[in-house]
Amino acid sequence: MHQELLLCGFVVIFMAAFTRAAVAKIVNGENADIEDCPWQISLQKYKDGEWKHVCGGSIIDERWILTATHCFNTSLTARNYRIAAGSSFLSRMTVYRSVKQIFVHEFFESPLEYDNDIMLLELWTPLSFGSTINKITLDKSKSNIFVGDICKVSGWGRVNVTKGSISHLDRLQQANLSVVTNENCALSYPGVNFDNSKICLQKNGTDVCFGDSGGPMVCEANDGINKLVGITSFGPDECDGSKPGGYTKVSFFLDWIKNKMKMNIERKYCKKYRKYQKNKKNRKYKKNKKNRRYTKN
Repeated sequence: MHQELLLCGFVVIFMAAFTRAAVAKIVNGENADIEDCPWQISLQKYKDGEWKHVCGGSIIDERWILTATHCFNTSLTARNYRIAAGSSFLSRMTVYRSVKQIFVHEFFESPLEYDNDIMLLELWTPLSFGSTINKITLDKSKSNIFVGDICKVSGWGRVNVTKGSISHLDRLQQANLSVVTNENCALSYPGVNFDNSKICLQKNGTDVCFGDSGGPMVCEANDGINKLVGITSFGPDECDGSKPGGYTKVSFFLDWIKNKMKMNIERKYCKKYRKYQKNKKNRKYKKNKKNRRYTKN
């Protein structure tokens, strides 16, 4: 079940309560430069008087960020979230943007099934693009990624999950992982439906981890262009690559993404048009009132 509410100008989709023990740093990755992945952002949540990194995300337009639904806490609103961009280091971020609206997928019912784990964020203020902040092209093909292909993942998640020794790095991490079959993935996650809306990656000893969720899975297309193929969604708690990790397949949700963005543009246009018509009516009324002539009976 889900419910859409418009509250103080913020559209947030509230659904049946869902939680995840932690949000999926890359274990055994390598340092990354933001210039090599300028679409990478840090999704941050305001809690207990400070902003904390909770998930990754990808810039797909000046005002739009693509990330994962399970990163959103339904007890909060858009006011509690912001994005940080423009640096490889969390402590040196140069650009922050408040989140205006949050669009989670209407049919994301449970984090246990990982279906429709996709979310759009609209920003109050557009981003200015340059060498450290830029958008990534969405993959539009449903079949051009093959088993064995190498794709890059990145994030500021945990780099160590040893009991009693959980650590994070301030520096953005990245790793190259291989595409594996969904059938292989299904063996590790009984009960999860591995249809065309998901894609899986694996590399023994290396994996995304808690804090990387919502971040980009980027593959180089035949034309040499980096494209956003997946969104980090779920994986084993060990973060050691012993099992494949699951990613939301972007091409499967292209229509959903376009419709949400278009719907919002149309809503803004209608609002401006209504305001224009109202002002036009007021101007006409004032003009008529000024030109009105009264006769004495």
